[in-house]
Formats: sequence, C-alpha cells, structure tokens
Amino acid sequence: MTWPDDFGRLSAGFLTILLSFTFQGAYCGLVVFPVGPTLVNAISGSNVTLAVSFSGAPDPAVTWFMKDFSLPVVTWAINSNTLPDIEEKRRKVLRIEPNGSLTFVNVPLEYTSNYTIEMTKSGLGRSSTTFSLEVFSSPVKFLPAVGTRVDSEGKIVVAIRCVSEAWPKAVVSWSKGSEALTNRTPYQISSDTTQLEILGYNVSKFLLQNYFCNCSNPLGSQRREILLTGPSISNSSLFSNHNGTIVTLTWEVSPTSVVTALMTEGDPSAVHRIGPGEGLSRSAIAGIAAGIPCGILFLVLLGGFIYFCVYWNKNKSRQTRYPLSRAVEKAITSQTETTPHNLLTGGLKSPPDYNRLQQIPSERSVALPTFGSPLPVRVATTV
Repeated sequence: MTWPDDFGRLSAGFLTILLSFTFQGAYCGLVVFPVGPTLVNAISGSNVTLAVSFSGAPDPAVTWFMKDFSLPVVTWAINSNTLPDIEEKRRKVLRIEPNGSLTFVNVPLEYTSNYTIEMTKSGLGRSSTTFSLEVFSSPVKFLPAVGTRVDSEGKIVVAIRCVSEAWPKAVVSWSKGSEALTNRTPYQISSDTTQLEILGYNVSKFLLQNYFCNCSNPLGSQRREILLTGPSISNSSLFSNHNGTIVTLTWEVSPTSVVTALMTEGDPSAVHRIGPGEGLSRSAIAGIAAGIPCGILFLVLLGGFIYFCVYWNKNKSRQTRYPLSRAVEKAITSQTETTPHNLLTGGLKSPPDYNRLQQIPSERSVALPTFGSPLPVRVATTV
C-alpha cells in the first residue's frame, strides 16, 4: 500500500468520524433555544405561543417557569404518554406543544411576565432560555363620570372624567363638537389628560353642549360623547315593608346630570303615592261611576215596592171583617141578659152555687140579694 493510498483511507475514515460527531454531537450537550424574538407582545384575549426548539438529546424533560424560575407552571417530558402537569388555576390558559413550546389561550392582561423554559436529560446536562411576554389591551368602552362643585369664588365647576383600562396606558384628548379643547378659560385639563373641568357662573351655559373624550393607544382608540343635562333623577320608586311601618324611596341620578348645590332647580320628578291615599285606578273609578245610578234606581224600586205592600195590606184590613153567625150572636145576647152580674173569668167556668142547689122549692122563689156588677165589656176580633 502506497502512502497516498493510506492517506486517502485515513482521510476518509477521519471524515466519517468527524461527520459522525458533527451530526451526533448534540448528544454531548442539550441545547434549547428560542424560535423568533424573546420579547413577545400580545393583545389581551388573543392566542400567543412562546416557540422553542432543542437539540442534543431525545425526549428531554421540560419545565416552564413564570417570573424567572420562581413559579413552575408546566412540567412534562417530550413524547411522554402522560398528560402535562399544569398548575390548576392556569389550566384554562396554558397549553404545551409536542416540541415543548408554550401556548396561551385568550391570554389575560395579568399574564404579562417573564417565562423561562428549562430542558434536562440525564447525563447530558440542562439548558434554558427566557422570554418576556407583554399583554396589551386596546381602549375599551367606558362611562364618563360627571361631578359638580362650587369653588371659593362662587363659580360652578363641572368636572368630566374619562378613564379607560388599557395597556399601554391610553392618552385622552378633549373636544366640544369639532373644536379641540385646550387649557384655556373656561376649560382646564388635568396633567394626565383624563379630566376636563368647565368653570362658569351660569349652569345653563354647560347644557346642550356635546363634549367628546377620545382615548387611544398604539392598539386602538375609543371615543365617547357626553351630553350634559340639568339636575334630574330617574328610575325612582316607592315601597313599604311587610308591616307597613317603613316607607323607602329610591332613585338614580344620571351620570351626566349637573347637580348644583341648590343653586339651580331641576325638572320635577315623578309623583309616587303609597297607602290609603294612593287613590283609585281608572277601572275602579269607571266601575263606581257605572254602579251609582244602578244603585239609586234599585233603592227607588225597593222603596216603591215596600210602600205598595204596606198600603195594600192596610186597606185590606179595614175592608175585610168576618160576620158572626146568628147562633153565636144569640148566645152572647142571652148570656148578657140573664147573668149580668157575672164577671169575665178569662175562659174559666164559675163554681156552682151550692146554696141554691140545697134550697127547698119554697125557698127558691125568694129573690136573691143582688150585687153591683161592672158594665159589660164588648170584645170584638177583627181579622
């Protein structure tokens, strides 16, 4: 074998060994690295993935930490048949991909933090890399708040405040109609631009004016119109407790209503009544109105009927008498003539005259003494 042949064989063998170490060198050291930037921005409610790749070892163990290794949130082994171990309160948000990348589902604002992935393989060491995740939100719908006060000079100060929860923090600008408002009389804008104050002595100048606040950040903007109104309340109600001993009045004040410390009166509110003085409904009043004439007519007819019955019975009593029979009349007459001295006995028979029964016939002819008797009483029955 010549030297060039030996050299060629040696070179081929060395190249084979070199290539083998080049492609299998990962087994000498585990490496995990990010795919893309490590500073990741996301909008609240969206899905975002912290993407990684690794080399140097098959099926390493993966752990994701939140806040720089201080809080483990996901643990898993690549290609493992077991389910990933995800912190219980974060299972609705966090998912781990087959290659170890971490995905956030509908990511909330509070998930803004640093996230570190660590991969380990027995005998091959460990490797890690860190991401910074910032979750932003565009300005959302908001309700401006209106407040009123009176300053030391007697001016009415109407303050309109617009605050939108957004990250990055939203910048607020003000306008009246198409006119942009700045810090000049009678307007004052706070240093953080979230509040507009309007100063004046006459509250009517504040009303019927369209004010606008516009909140914006790099992710979007929201605009809100404010139409100031005078002192007023709405959604008022009156109710009592079960025993009727406590009466409660509730009401709401419109968020854009200007309240002036008794300097200006507003529109009258709704009238509420409760208890005996509450009044009758329309249907009850209509029923009463229809029932009164019917009741009067019924009473008149009833009175006429009663009068007719009484009058008819009275005339009948005067005209109808039952005549006595001749036998009864003769008996009454003969009794009165023969025994005028007998008193009325109330229906009882008089005792027999024993003296008269014991008299002999000669003595019976002698006249008996007589006593004064009362006058006869005539008894009549009328049917």
